Amino acid sequence: QLQGSFRRFWSGAAIIILFLVYPMLVEQCANVFDCRTVVLHGVATRVLWAETTTNCGSTTHFAYTAVAVVLTMVYGLGIPLVPIFAVLREKYVYNVEHPLEPLSTMEVATRHFGFYALGYRRQRWFWESVVAVRKMLMVYILVFIRDP
Repeated sequence: QLQGSFRRFWSGAAIIILFLVYPMLVEQCANVFDCRTVVLHGVATRVLWAETTTNCGSTTHFAYTAVAVVLTMVYGLGIPLVPIFAVLREKYVYNVEHPLEPLSTMEVATRHFGFYALGYRRQRWFWESVVAVRKMLMVYILVFIRDP
C-alpha cells in the first residue's frame, strides 16, 4: 500500500514538472527548424537561427533535425498523452479490483491528477492534454511564420 502511494506521488510530481517545462521543450525542438538567411562577408548563407555557426542543410543540422523530430514526438505528443493513458489504466485496474464499487474516469483523474482535471467539466477531464497539444502547434506556427 505504501509503495503504491509513493509511486503515485512521484509519477504525479513528474507529470506536473513535465507540464511546467512542456512549452520550453517544444520551443527548443521547434527552433531547430528556424533557418534564416544572413549575409556573412558579402555571402548570403542560410544558418540555424538559434545557433548561427550551423549551416542549414549541413550534416550537423540534419542530426539536430532528426533529434528534434524524435523529441517532438516523444515530448510534444507524449507529455499530453501520458496522463490520459495513466488515468484510463488506473480506472481499469481499480474497477477490476473493486467490481462492486466502480469509479468514473473523472474520479480517477481527480484522485491522481487533480491539477490536470479539476478545472474542467466531468466529461472533459482530458482537456488539459488538448490545451498542451494546441500550445505545441502554436509554437511551431510561430517558428515557421514570422515577419519578413
